[in-house]
Amino acid sequence: MRAAIVVALVLTFNPAATAAAPPTIAASATVTSGAAPLAVLFSASGDAVSYRWDFGDGGVADGASVEHVYRAGAFTAHVTGTSADGETATASVRVLSFALTLKARTVVGFGRHLRFTGRLVPAGRGMQIALHTADGKRAARGRTARNGSFRIGVPVKRPATYEARFGGAVSNAIAVRVRPALRTGFLGSGVVGR
Repeated sequence: MRAAIVVALVLTFNPAATAAAPPTIAASATVTSGAAPLAVLFSASGDAVSYRWDFGDGGVADGASVEHVYRAGAFTAHVTGTSADGETATASVRVLSFALTLKARTVVGFGRHLRFTGRLVPAGRGMQIALHTADGKRAARGRTARNGSFRIGVPVKRPATYEARFGGAVSNAIAVRVRPALRTGFLGSGVVGR
C-alpha cells in the first residue's frame, strides 16, 4: 500500500509526466487593407515569452510589436509564440495592399467616347473602381474582372486629367486633350453660284 502511494505521488509531481501546454497568443494589426506601400504595425499578445513574425512576403522580425511595409498584393502574416518550456502556438493576420494602374489615349475628339483600361492588384472580381477627374469629380465607374482588369468609358468634351480610385489607392494620372470638332453648314440654297 505504501509503495502505491509513493508511485502515485511521483507520477503526480513529475514534470515529465505532465505535458506542457502551448502558449495562448493573439495577433492584431493597426490596418489590414489600404493603398500600397502599406505600413502596418503588428501586435502579439498572450502568455508566450518570445514572438517571431513571418510577414508572408519574405520578411521576418522578432518581438511582440513590429512594423512592416507591404508592396501591392495579398499577404498573410503569421506570428509564432514560444512559451518558457519551448511549446509554440501560431496566430495570423490577413493584409491587402492595393495598387491601381490606368491606361488610355491622351488625345480624343470632342464628345467622343474614351475607354480607360487598368488593373487592380491584388486581383478581385466585382470590385468597384471609380474614375475621377483631378478636381475630384467622379466621371464614371466600373467593376473588375476576375484577374483584376477593368474597363471604364466616358464621353469627353473638355481637357481633363483622370485617375482611378479604389479603397484609398489612386492610379497614375492621365492628362487627356480634346481635339475640337468643326461643324459646317450652307446658308442659302446650296446651288453653285448663289
